[in-house]
Amino acid sequence: MPLRDRRIIEALALVAMIPLILGLQWVDWKKNSDKTFGGPEAPTQVTKGTAGTIGEVQWKLEQRAEAPPYSKVDPQATELKLTMLVKPLNAAGAKKIDGHGFEYSFRDQDGREWDATADTPDGNTANPQPGVVLRLVVTGVLPRSKAGSVALQIQPDSVGRKPARQVSLRFAQ
Repeated sequence: MPLRDRRIIEALALVAMIPLILGLQWVDWKKNSDKTFGGPEAPTQVTKGTAGTIGEVQWKLEQRAEAPPYSKVDPQATELKLTMLVKPLNAAGAKKIDGHGFEYSFRDQDGREWDATADTPDGNTANPQPGVVLRLVVTGVLPRSKAGSVALQIQPDSVGRKPARQVSLRFAQ
């Protein structure tokens, strides 16, 4: 076989292998990305008046209240308070509530997110007991124009753990 024909065959083989190499590299990057950042988000939509369960705790939205403008400095911001009825299903669930085992955020339909915190209505220690319902108030500051349309998202705290598929509860308006 002449050298010229051999070089042509090698060039064609190389051109045919480039998409295969790029495809394998993309699959490897995706696998590493999922290991590092967790898999796709999997929120469970909780409809009005129903309860949702996550992390051995049952959650139900009791009341939604928007405060007056947050401050004179920024009248476009408001404080949104959602009163939740929370029932730990077992001792592990009670420990998660008491030990801050959940993350809270408000999300709009465009994917923007605002952090929120949860506390008892009187600010005292919750002291949750398995099977006993208690109230938590989830509070966040966000733009006044978004207060009526955001959804509360509750997910297990991921600090110190390897991310996995991100399960969460989402309470829509």
